[in-house]
Amino acid sequence: MDAPNILTQTEAIERAEQVKQIGYEIHLDLKTGSSTYQGETKISFFYTGKGKGKLKIDFVTKKIEVFLLNGKDFSDYTKTDSFLDLPVNFLNVGMNEIKILYTNDYNHSGSGFHQFQDPSDGSEYLHTDFEPFEAHRMFPCFDQPDLKATYELSLIGPKDWKYVHNTLPIKEKIQKERIEIRFQKTALFSTYLFALISGPYEVWEDRYKNIPLRILCRKSLSKYMDAENIFAITKESFGFLESYFDLPYPYGKYDQIFVPEFNMGAMENVGAVTFSEHYIFRSPRIYSEYLGRANTIYHEMVHMWFGNLVTMKWWNDLWLNESFADYLSYYAMSHGKLFPDALEHFYVREEWAYREDQLSTTHPIAGSAENTLDAISNFDGISYSKGASVLRQLMYYIGEDSFRNAMRKYFQKFKNSNTIQNDFLDTDVGNVRH
Repeated sequence: MDAPNILTQTEAIERAEQVKQIGYEIHLDLKTGSSTYQGETKISFFYTGKGKGKLKIDFVTKKIEVFLLNGKDFSDYTKTDSFLDLPVNFLNVGMNEIKILYTNDYNHSGSGFHQFQDPSDGSEYLHTDFEPFEAHRMFPCFDQPDLKATYELSLIGPKDWKYVHNTLPIKEKIQKERIEIRFQKTALFSTYLFALISGPYEVWEDRYKNIPLRILCRKSLSKYMDAENIFAITKESFGFLESYFDLPYPYGKYDQIFVPEFNMGAMENVGAVTFSEHYIFRSPRIYSEYLGRANTIYHEMVHMWFGNLVTMKWWNDLWLNESFADYLSYYAMSHGKLFPDALEHFYVREEWAYREDQLSTTHPIAGSAENTLDAISNFDGISYSKGASVLRQLMYYIGEDSFRNAMRKYFQKFKNSNTIQNDFLDTDVGNVRH
């Protein structure tokens, strides 16, 4: 029987000892009206020589066409529904290169590489959603947060589609009804933050300082998009967070895409945040709903620092991402002009934590996650709202200035890397006493 599509923390720890210096080169061939797509992925990595037996690559695929290891055909791997196991005795101690050509099905669950057809006009839209363990549904990878990597994406697809990735395109070439695009190489980040959104989207553009800003939604909903308001919230958020963290926005552009059939409220993909379409208001709403949407925009931007630039080592420390984004989004809004009463609404948000803390499923803020399935259950009111409430108490216990200075030191020390709870507590936050 095939192994389930689950990665355990033990497996992740062992693999992190085996590989480092990871880079992915990904090429995709996308066609309209097809239930499948073709992919080619090259994985470069340094094998340390540690570990015995096998190296696990996470990958869900319909069919592997070609498998090359260090430039030679290779067939001595074991394939299950969710993984490829390579005997380590075939690897160099040092740099290695694996190249895989494959055919995959699109997903229709809202996660993975999701395909949607607009019933109003027949247009096709694609988006990725990979947290916590879904990137390997699109390309073979080491799908765990502490194995950060760079990504070089190229693709060919319909010329009338828009294509959004974590970086800007550097080369485009039109061939009849198709377009070839190559994107800039990314910074280091975890696999779950990789993004590709494509389809005949409507686009609105603006700038914050030297940062290109875009908003996208599908054409059939474009008449409802209040881009001016969303840009205003985005700029206000940038202004506060860059100053508060004393660290410029760490990526090259900032896109916000409202995608169909999205499972969550939003997702903080590096430079390409995806939102549920329920944030596209089809009619006037009450104030609390506008504030809620603004809070989600702020929340995802906080993640560019807390979660993307500095990422938890494993999913048991999810609160290092979500509690901070939850509290600091309200705190930042309260210092702006658009929603200065945001902290009053934070107290309403706390009700979520109170409810979930009374259930049998409650858990410590710094919970446990023995595997990626457990990780999903930690996306709850404890990791978000209860943790945010504790951070609010901590800020006022040690003082706002001390808390802010600790955040700045935390980012300077750990940017582009991964942390555990004690890394945060070892900052001045854990050393201040009254």
